[in-house]
Amino acid sequence: MPQENPGNNNKLSQHPFNIVFVSSEVAPYSKTGGLGDVCGSLPIALASRGNRVMVVSPRYMNGVDDDKFSGAFDAQCRIALSCFDGEHEVAFFHEFRAGVDWVFLAIILASFVLFAHILSYIRIDTFSFAYLHTCRFASKGTS
Repeated sequence: MPQENPGNNNKLSQHPFNIVFVSSEVAPYSKTGGLGDVCGSLPIALASRGNRVMVVSPRYMNGVDDDKFSGAFDAQCRIALSCFDGEHEVAFFHEFRAGVDWVFLAIILASFVLFAHILSYIRIDTFSFAYLHTCRFASKGTS
């Protein structure tokens, strides 16, 4: 367990952990409520104590390009997933900021003619499955 020291919040852990957060929102990249705030700040605080921290989140795109993700590079890692009678490609993007590995998953849909509720199911199922591949990606030591 990390040492507790109320007088010094930046004390390094004696036994650092490897920690992975998987969240639907992460500030400042995407945020609708408190979850985004916590998943954007807690990983940085844990990394400052000497832990290796990774955050995995969808790469929501508002249009073709989004400046919020300008620091994330295309990791040239793709996986193909079959879901709802179609094949979908998941792309991985990576940014190392404030001592944290930020990994973003972007789904490239084979067909854009899908209803919104079907699209949300594809995202949930695909991100659950893609998380396993992210762990493999992370174990390669990308930072």
